[in-house]
Amino acid sequence: MTYKSLPVAEKIQSYWNRRARLVIVTSFTILCAAATIYFHMILGVEIVFTHLFYIPMVFAAVWFGRRSFLVTAFLGTVLLVTHALASLGGFQDDAMRLSVMFFVNAITVILSESIGESEEALAESEEKYRTIVESARDAIITVDGNGSIVSWNSAAEKIFGYRAAEMMGRHIDTIITEENLEKHDFNRIIDREISIMVTDVEGVRKDGTRVPVEISVFSWNYMDEKFITAVIRDVTERKMAEDALIESERKFRAVFDGVEDIITIVEIRENGLPGKYIEVNRAAVEKLGYSRDEFLSMTPADMGVSREQSYDIIKKLLRSGKVTFNRTYISRDGRRIPVEVNSRLLELGEMKVAVSVARDITQRLENERRLRESEEKYRSLFDLSPEYILLLDPEDGRILDVNSTLAGTLGIPSEELRGRSIYELEFLSDDVKTEFRSKIEVIERDGTLEPYETVLTHPSGREYTVRIYNKLIHAEGRECLLIVLNDISDLKRTQSMLEKSLAEKELLLKEIHHRVKNNLMIISSLLSLQSRQVKDRETMDLFRESENRTRSMALIHERLYRSEDLKNIDLAEYLGRLASEIFRSYSADSHIRLNLEIDELKVDVETAVPLGLIVNELLTNAVKHAFPDGEGTVTVSLRKRNGTVTLEVSDDGAGFPEDIDWESSPSLGLQLVRSLTEQIDGKVEMISDGGTTFRITFTEKGPVLNNSG
Repeated sequence: MTYKSLPVAEKIQSYWNRRARLVIVTSFTILCAAATIYFHMILGVEIVFTHLFYIPMVFAAVWFGRRSFLVTAFLGTVLLVTHALASLGGFQDDAMRLSVMFFVNAITVILSESIGESEEALAESEEKYRTIVESARDAIITVDGNGSIVSWNSAAEKIFGYRAAEMMGRHIDTIITEENLEKHDFNRIIDREISIMVTDVEGVRKDGTRVPVEISVFSWNYMDEKFITAVIRDVTERKMAEDALIESERKFRAVFDGVEDIITIVEIRENGLPGKYIEVNRAAVEKLGYSRDEFLSMTPADMGVSREQSYDIIKKLLRSGKVTFNRTYISRDGRRIPVEVNSRLLELGEMKVAVSVARDITQRLENERRLRESEEKYRSLFDLSPEYILLLDPEDGRILDVNSTLAGTLGIPSEELRGRSIYELEFLSDDVKTEFRSKIEVIERDGTLEPYETVLTHPSGREYTVRIYNKLIHAEGRECLLIVLNDISDLKRTQSMLEKSLAEKELLLKEIHHRVKNNLMIISSLLSLQSRQVKDRETMDLFRESENRTRSMALIHERLYRSEDLKNIDLAEYLGRLASEIFRSYSADSHIRLNLEIDELKVDVETAVPLGLIVNELLTNAVKHAFPDGEGTVTVSLRKRNGTVTLEVSDDGAGFPEDIDWESSPSLGLQLVRSLTEQIDGKVEMISDGGTTFRITFTEKGPVLNNSG
């Protein structure tokens, strides 16, 4: 620690060492002795200035203590010896002077030693003070009445960054912030006798940064001068701890009030029963309907917990420090809320409390109830299903579960089958086991497997066919393979009988179509023979039209009995052949051309026959009446778009006569077209623009599925 000033004696002692003091005393002593010899021996007069002897005597007494008597004895001896040698006589005066010299020397020594002891005590006290100040962790700063710093310890250097030499004599405002200068003006403090504590202030370091401090200030006087000493404590760590505590409290409160579970803190009484609530979170207030103040005046017993239940819970909590239990809260409006509570024992000072987190388990209980119901339904379906059901571990084929249907069929109790590997069942052949293993590898690789059929052997030796369905599911905490075996032995036998019966019926139906076709061809031939005897051309045309109509129907039956599919007719092939034959019968000697634009389409016989007759009528009408000069093109078009089929028969001939209404025409051919279109639920329209076009549209019914296989 550095001080402003030191007493004069201390300055002398600080600049002169012991040797310098000895030289001074010796010099003054020799000077006095020489003066005595000079005056006694040479001048022969008595000394009248012996008061000069007190100079070396006092210096010697102050600096060397009792050794100073040597100086007094030496000077006295010189005084007496020179007095005797000079034969001056009158020893009484010199003896008196010598006595006074020894008396003064003694008094000076006594006073010097007393002062020395006081200075030693003061130095010791000062050393203790300096030690305390220098070893203090707090800055201890002393200023004079003007606010100038006169004392600056090492702790002040650490806190504010200034060395003592830099701060001595500077004003205390150097380390005070501008805000604190107004609140704690030094001039107001120095004017009063004070001892105050100043908190929540900041000091300024040498680098300009601020440091939170706490200051204790007291004033004192020394030699009519007022001083103020300030003990300044750096509270940075404490402020950080306080800020951390505040932040921790904020986070705790955010979590405490942010969670959706009910959190309560309850006092535990000495009798082992819960006391009042100490704290509750926001969820408790919202879910139970009580205000926080109401909670703090209640106990758990006020919300439906019996005394016996509370005692048992607290007993377990005190024994193990934590406990989990279920209970039911009763809300303010009377609702019963089942919860799962996790409680822990904590000590707040001398008080024991239970911190409990309660989670509403209403939905969980409902889910458990539904799960139990689902399990019961599953078990009922599992055991009552007529299908054979297995649950396997796909890794080793171990049977995890088996339904009673399969166990009953095999005649082996379910308990004996569970835990056994399917590869260890004696009544399964090696081929079946190998196939089953390969199927498991496929389903594990691809995740799915199409149903397949296999033949199994009953333990009794009876063979039966099953269709096997496989699916990987998650059950019993693992990946399992659910296998459903459908016994299709009866179905196979029935299917075999149906296939045999169907084959017989198809053979019979083909024979019928063959006979119908033959009969229609006979009718067509008869009409052809009969037409040869007719001379009238109009009558001959009627015979030819009837012949063509009969042939168009015969073609349908020919297509059917020659086809493998007796239900669906290839309309493109049928209409193409029909149009070609009709065209040949009418235009053998003409230059009329036929253009076919027909999409692939299969229809049933109920649609094919009307379409064939419609094409027959329209094509015949175009060939006979559209081309007076015998030259042109007739187009037969069949298109399907988005489920709609459009049939068009068009020509580039003379066009339909304007004086004839085709929709009310008595012509048999047009009447047939209209009637047959209605039969297939279609619509017909006629367009006459540089020729004639008949357009028939109807909805595609699609091919008839063949279920014979």
